[in-house]
Amino acid sequence: MYKPSGQEVLNAIDQGIRNAQRDYLKSFQSDISSNYAPEYLMTVYIYQSLLGLIDGYSLALEVPVGELFLTKLRGRKPWGAREGGRSDLVLWDSNDKPRVAIEVKKDAWNYYEDLIRLNRLLKRGLEFSVFASCWFEEVKDNNFKEAEDKLEEEIEFLRKYILDDNGKLGVNPSIELVHSNIDHLTIQGERSEDNEELVWRPVIFKIYSKENHE
Repeated sequence: MYKPSGQEVLNAIDQGIRNAQRDYLKSFQSDISSNYAPEYLMTVYIYQSLLGLIDGYSLALEVPVGELFLTKLRGRKPWGAREGGRSDLVLWDSNDKPRVAIEVKKDAWNYYEDLIRLNRLLKRGLEFSVFASCWFEEVKDNNFKEAEDKLEEEIEFLRKYILDDNGKLGVNPSIELVHSNIDHLTIQGERSEDNEELVWRPVIFKIYSKENHE
């Protein structure tokens, strides 16, 4: 039975976010971080992307956290205390144990509650957890290089905040910013001179402990 590698899972998450942006641009001529874009769109596209990796593994949406660590997918008794909230996406392994938990936010700065949840789940033996989002920057005066540099600077700023907050929570897992290529995005206006040029990329953080990591 094929087991997708951790990198394949991360690549599928990246591709799911890109697919969501591709189709949302076709349908609404906007970016998926806009006020009009539903956050759930990214979650569903990531789900679809991950489905292509699965052979004998289970993938679920909106899983109550208290039901994650049970003996079977249905009718299970809890291994530990029940917790509130839901995990956006969960990938189980062939032994019916949760392997990866994924939280999705269209605003990457809304990470704090998800970070707490992912750390708690990690302590229970997950291989790794994922916080997935995206980031956009406007291109001014046709200076794509300047916009790309600003994009990466802002993401690095975010990474440092996450590391700092993780330390304040009293936990110390490894947090890795997953490599993702920068893409250009053109939002069509009524006239060509009204077009908006953006640079963007998925922002994916892999969170893991050395004890549980492959």
